[in-house]
Amino acid sequence: MARIAGPVRTVLLALGSAATAFAVVGLGLALFTRLGEAFASLASIDSLWAPFAGAAGVLVVAARKFVAPWDRLVPVLVLTAAFSMVLFRGHASDAVVLVGVGAAAASGGWVVPRIPRSSWQDVDADRARVTAAALLVGLGIGLAVGGGRDAHGVASPVVYALGPVATPIAVILLLVASAAVLRGRWLGLVVAVVVLAVIIAAIVWRLTVDSVRERWFTWADVPFGDVEWQLSILLLWLIPLAALVVLVRRRQAFVRRSAAPVLQAEHERLVDALQRGDAGSLGWMGTWDGTSTWFSDDGKSAVAYRACNGVALTVSDPICSPEDAAETIKGFARECSRLALVPAFYSVHAAHEGIFAELGWTVTQVAEESVLDLATFSLKGKKRTDLRTAVNRAARVGVTAEWTSFSELNPAMRRQVVALSQGWVSQKELPEMGFTLGGLPEMDDPAVRLLVAVDTTGQLHGVTSWLPVYRRGQLVGLTLDVMRRGRSAMPGTIEFLIVHAALDSAAEGLESLSLSGTPLARSGQAVEPMSGPRGLAGRGRDVLGRLLEPTYGFASLARFKGKFQPEHRPLLVACPTALELPVVGRALVSAYVPSLKFRQVLALVSQVRHAGQERRRIARLEKRQRAPSEAP
Repeated sequence: MARIAGPVRTVLLALGSAATAFAVVGLGLALFTRLGEAFASLASIDSLWAPFAGAAGVLVVAARKFVAPWDRLVPVLVLTAAFSMVLFRGHASDAVVLVGVGAAAASGGWVVPRIPRSSWQDVDADRARVTAAALLVGLGIGLAVGGGRDAHGVASPVVYALGPVATPIAVILLLVASAAVLRGRWLGLVVAVVVLAVIIAAIVWRLTVDSVRERWFTWADVPFGDVEWQLSILLLWLIPLAALVVLVRRRQAFVRRSAAPVLQAEHERLVDALQRGDAGSLGWMGTWDGTSTWFSDDGKSAVAYRACNGVALTVSDPICSPEDAAETIKGFARECSRLALVPAFYSVHAAHEGIFAELGWTVTQVAEESVLDLATFSLKGKKRTDLRTAVNRAARVGVTAEWTSFSELNPAMRRQVVALSQGWVSQKELPEMGFTLGGLPEMDDPAVRLLVAVDTTGQLHGVTSWLPVYRRGQLVGLTLDVMRRGRSAMPGTIEFLIVHAALDSAAEGLESLSLSGTPLARSGQAVEPMSGPRGLAGRGRDVLGRLLEPTYGFASLARFKGKFQPEHRPLLVACPTALELPVVGRALVSAYVPSLKFRQVLALVSQVRHAGQERRRIARLEKRQRAPSEAP
């Protein structure tokens, strides 16, 4: 807080809110006690000392500089918790905290101006979820403290109505439901409504029906103080009812996240948008199964994404013209805010980095794309010796490259393609990756080209698949997706196929050939800070890359692509704040390897650890062997 408002204002805010609270509560208790008010008489015997009154007020004001939804959640949660303590525990110190927080919140604009919400956020839905979550947390806190021996708040009999067994269960369910409600989950809403209905029923039965049936409640010759107690008990059900009404009235802010099948009409609409717009070199991946599509109101723009663990992971760039990119990004992010999803633009190109900078989002590199400029591509030069060797070897042994599609393959060749792909997958200790890495199902698309290497006997040596890249209705390039090589294939088969694809595409008049992105790999051209959230994300990416290298070979794949001397283009992930990076990382793991099992992760970690120990052992042996010769 001192960094936000300065030490002087922070101290004045803490002392001023605490002093105001002591004065207001002290005078109020004295006044209502003289009037014979029952709860004030009980609270007046408690101490007014509340050391956290000033700190709570400072926290509420400091939250004005927090990111959404914490800028609203923290003040509402603190106020609700303080109010619940007054209702359920009823100590004078609880009233001091409540008044202190209220005084600080009222003067917060003078100390710390609130950060204006970004234009992409759905404020109404966010406010509804924050309010509902705070009410549930407040009620849970009240039930937790209302059962104490020194609790004498007006709502403390609710704990008696629920009983010693049901009360802790209700507290746990309310807290769990509040977390789900804050994330916009429909299940959280259902659980909260059920728990609140049970609490209301228990209050009505135990404190109303039972009290009348057992005849302990009577109006005859009852002192004013006792009438106040009995009235408060009879009206306690209004507290959970108020929370229930808020949840039901704002139920539109909570959504069911069931995966709906993609209709053929929607798929055709997406394909049409891809052909008319500019989704970049990875845009065609948005047509794959498991991907949903958001369309703008005018239908001119779209975003393909996959919802995983509360995160909307987009597939490459937004599908739109460059001049509509900013509004498309904001529109999709606003829809994610309405659905309580974290928007994460994944594998986007650096051309959109300025838009995310204006929004104040966190951007970090997650992959690197290798692109061949077909206008300048050739086999000349010493660095492309391996490519010339592969082409010459193919000519000697009679291996040719043939363009086709999966539906055009004859049965014998199709069986070889399937067997080659399945054999490649079976060699991996971890499941095959998906999301932006295709396989057999993604090959079976009439728009996807296959380039196969076949010898004179009809044996398949290798296969590559190529996705179309459109810009404003024109085919401008191809993107490499699947590449598989047989165990007994000609050395350099994949190099031969990629060279053939580049030369044929150049002859066709295409602009570029993308070798696709390599996850968790960098050529060293991009420099990122090694401190702060982005630096931490970069180090985490490097560690994950080393962990997965033995199985998926990302670094070796990047070295292989380097043979073609491509242009390296960074692929970025952009999300609202650095706080969402761990959530986005977990969603990426679920998207890429949904069938990953915990035992496979443990086995992989163990394998990497043993490999590291072996490398260190070999290094120590080599050092000992060099030691005698280096001695003087």
